[in-house]
Amino acid sequence: MGVLELERSAGEPVWSRLPSIWLLGALLALLVLVAAGPFIYPLRPQQASRYALTRAIAEEGTVVLDKYTNLLGSDKAFKDGHFYSDKAPGQPVFAVPFLKLARAVGVEPAHEARQMYSLDLWWVTFWSATVFGAGLLVMMHQRVKREVADLWMVAPLALFFGSMLLPFSGILFGHVMAAFFLYAAFNVLTTRTSSRYLLLSGALAGASVCVEYTAAIGVLLLAVLATRRFGPRVVWWLAGGTLLAIPLGWYQHIAFGSPLRFSYQFTAFEGVVDRAQPLFHIFGEPSLENLAELFIGGRGLIVATPVLLCAVAGGLAQIRRRDADAWVGVAMFFAFLMIPIFWENPWGGASPGPRYMTPAIPFLVVPLAWAWKRWPILTRGAAAVSVLTMTSALVVQAMPYSGAPAGLPVWLRLLGMGLTSPTWFTVVFGWPMGWTIHGAIVVVVLVALAVLSSPRPMRMPEIQ
Repeated sequence: MGVLELERSAGEPVWSRLPSIWLLGALLALLVLVAAGPFIYPLRPQQASRYALTRAIAEEGTVVLDKYTNLLGSDKAFKDGHFYSDKAPGQPVFAVPFLKLARAVGVEPAHEARQMYSLDLWWVTFWSATVFGAGLLVMMHQRVKREVADLWMVAPLALFFGSMLLPFSGILFGHVMAAFFLYAAFNVLTTRTSSRYLLLSGALAGASVCVEYTAAIGVLLLAVLATRRFGPRVVWWLAGGTLLAIPLGWYQHIAFGSPLRFSYQFTAFEGVVDRAQPLFHIFGEPSLENLAELFIGGRGLIVATPVLLCAVAGGLAQIRRRDADAWVGVAMFFAFLMIPIFWENPWGGASPGPRYMTPAIPFLVVPLAWAWKRWPILTRGAAAVSVLTMTSALVVQAMPYSGAPAGLPVWLRLLGMGLTSPTWFTVVFGWPMGWTIHGAIVVVVLVALAVLSSPRPMRMPEIQ
């Protein structure tokens, strides 16, 4: 042969001939599933409010939670003598078919608040949080691969495992699901131009609000982007959002008497109310104490997740280019930062960090890649601290309330005492063996990712 050919050896395994991008995506998703998926959390107030609504819809065909008061804690709404969930309905509604599937195979429901080892609650959590965390990491990887020539593996892993995306992928909150829909809307909006994709992007943005009301802040920013990018054609994007606004308004009308009344207006967190509260009554005046705690407290942004601030700096350094990832990422961070600044406490209750900022985090993945290239030593150090902190928070079930001791020293001390969260591995195999098996599986997936993502030399055939 007089022409060089690049060919694979006939002896290579079958998996090596699969499209590497699909295999990498599958391994990234698997990493989240095996890292965060096995953890078992008790039925605390936040989870109970969501879980009870899912059960009410699946078992009774109603959104009234009077029959499930044994499950409810402080996170509930009250109107006209009846109890309701004080959460947006998107995640509980999404979980209904999965709960019915669990019932079909004989899984017993949780019976009381703070119940541990509920397979029922874990199953709902897995599909409502862990699966969406896995999909979010894959999307972040694809975005960096598209926008930055290198660092397409390290930046998504550092941001996901070094932020609240990790612990909230293992517990029944709505933040990770909302982040998934919001970031998916952004990706579609910036990579597709046809009207049907504009409609899809708007619907995804609307879905994020159905899951977390506070995601409306991010939707407003995406509306600005859609208007700048498409001009009058933004009506398609708005129409997509309207498709999801209709069922949300219908739920609010059934539960609270008007499509424009939200569950937060009837919250019974501090006792039942006799009429709707002002929409923004949950916000107060900003305090310097909250602001200081938000940044330099034990679970503050500088101390616990400094990788986020490196990403913001990376976005600010690139913002002159008017790159969408730069200005949208920075704008999302500062817009969602307003929530913990004006909230009653900066954490939004029990949380390893300012949890209401979680939907903004994926938008910082490309800016983090830029920061990694510009300030490699600083960013690597920040990522190491962040990953250690958030991994520790996940392992010791660190959902402390506002005034509780929190932060890496506290969580490492708990780890040293062996006070770790139960997982299905520890339930089945016991404490030391369960953690050994769990850790080994995570390491195997990480090694597979490292091998597959490393550049492999191409073998040249002999010239004949």
